[in-house]
Amino acid sequence: MTKGKPRQSAQDTLAFSKLETRVQFCHLREFPSKEDTMYLGSVDLSNLYKLEQMQELIFVERHYLSSIDLSPLANCTSLETLAISDCGFETLDLSPLSLIPNLTCLVLNETIYTPDFRPLVDAQP
Repeated sequence: MTKGKPRQSAQDTLAFSKLETRVQFCHLREFPSKEDTMYLGSVDLSNLYKLEQMQELIFVERHYLSSIDLSPLANCTSLETLAISDCGFETLDLSPLSLIPNLTCLVLNETIYTPDFRPLVDAQP
């Protein structure tokens, strides 16, 4: 395996075969206790499916975007942690996340929010 490149597996292909070609990288990364963590590059969330079982979802976006639509994540009823890091978001509409019953932690660029976050949060310090 080449350093810095995500490991490909049959599970990656099965779960993410409908992603747009503009995805920079997308893979499941194994942790000792969390095998259901996903790291995504630049991606349109509306094209993702089979996310219902994810407990931790982490986005790493290296390109500047003014906003991202989080509404497709409302179907992720098992999601407990959402982290969006290294982003250039000016504002981020978090209202769709209120539909996720198990969401207990939101991390935006190293700032941790509890479930009582406001629907519109300025992600820049």
